Amino acid sequence: MLLLQQMTFTKMLCSLLLVVTLFSACKKDIKTPTFQAPTFVEQQSMFYLSWIAECTADTAMVQDSLRGLQSLTTLGSTQLASAFTNPILTSTFGDYGATPVWGPALSVSVVGDSAVITDNLLYTARSEDEDNVTYIIAVAGTNAISAFDWFEEDFNVQNTLPWNDPSGQSHGSIAAGSALGLNTLLQLKDQHNENIINFITKALLNSNHSKKYTIAVTGHSLGGTLSPLLALYIKERLAALPLSVTYSVEAWPYAGPTPGDETFADYLVSTLDAYHAYYNNFDLVPHIWELDSLERLCKLYTVDENKCGYTDANANIANGFVQWMISLSDSSSINYHIAGTPNTFNGNRLPLDANYCEILAVLADSITTGEQDLYKDLKFVLEIIDLQCGDTNPTNNLKDNIAYLLLYLRDVDYQHTTAYELQYFRDSIIMANVDALFPAGTDELTYIDPVISELLLTVGNYISSRTNTDCACQS
Repeated sequence: MLLLQQMTFTKMLCSLLLVVTLFSACKKDIKTPTFQAPTFVEQQSMFYLSWIAECTADTAMVQDSLRGLQSLTTLGSTQLASAFTNPILTSTFGDYGATPVWGPALSVSVVGDSAVITDNLLYTARSEDEDNVTYIIAVAGTNAISAFDWFEEDFNVQNTLPWNDPSGQSHGSIAAGSALGLNTLLQLKDQHNENIINFITKALLNSNHSKKYTIAVTGHSLGGTLSPLLALYIKERLAALPLSVTYSVEAWPYAGPTPGDETFADYLVSTLDAYHAYYNNFDLVPHIWELDSLERLCKLYTVDENKCGYTDANANIANGFVQWMISLSDSSSINYHIAGTPNTFNGNRLPLDANYCEILAVLADSITTGEQDLYKDLKFVLEIIDLQCGDTNPTNNLKDNIAYLLLYLRDVDYQHTTAYELQYFRDSIIMANVDALFPAGTDELTYIDPVISELLLTVGNYISSRTNTDCACQS
């Protein structure tokens, strides 16, 4: 049964939801590399370089596809130029003297009334000192208004593809969405019609042999999934070349979901010269798609502490969303496995006050009792999820359960974005300067509509098909 085929969401609903929804060899033959622990400034710098790859997110150009691509590329170039010349930011994140040398290169799609938006973005910066040359390749994360990002890359985990090295030998499998994302990045070309592999290859072939070269690939969120894949692809190709220069290839993923199974994860970490992964323990995103981690998501934001008076008895609908994600991983042909041993931190908890709790209660009441079509549409799917997941729950209060879901999703957004800014930027002046690099983002209220509609339709259809009416996690 298609629950939401007729659903249409207005800007008002989108703005409400936007606040809460921004969410091979055998083992005995594998070496266990020892990586030198980066300094905190190095962690900050690499996160900053990954974060500014979002320079065209939430922005739409109402033009034909070619002109829209050109306009978004120009916008990205302008924003990156500002990022690399802002004295407050460059002095904070290391005096590395990096400058953009390739890109930004973008892939785009057309949404709505001929509006062009970014799906994937890649750029490269270069820094040099007396002994070292570093190329930083940054991969953008999910663009909230891109259905391609969400459904073709992020959630496309049921289908998988083998990871084959240049010789054809297989080293486990990765999600089809991750493979699609990597292939998209490999096809991108800069203003000189050169892809990233050719650019890096030529840079090393024409290198100064007295210096050490580092290729560091970084990204946040979707970029945290794709950056290790791109780093591994580069490492495999460079290894086949007659290079006499000393070089290393590193991955610096932040908040990235695992892209593949255990065989691939082991091969990834053992092949790269360094693998520095970071995530917030309270961030939902890096917990997917490993099943053991997914099972913890129901309790990720426990409400034992003050959460506007709501308790875990109100978790029916939120648990339904988690069960949908579990089903995606469980129905895959592989068992997803987190690579290496990520470095973790505990993000600050979502700050709540009486005013926020009051707004939350009013919103939940409006969705539950409102007569406007936008509230009726939203209530329709949430009520089905609530009823299907709540037969074993004696406290089945739809309004409170919706409020709990909104609070849960707001926590997801906060822990996946703001918590990382607080961890790595730490200063209001720095954060203000970083935020100033990005577009206003007003287009998201218009173009996130179909993304939210499709997400609710997908989750609602899955939950309505379940025979098990207990949606609580097993651990």
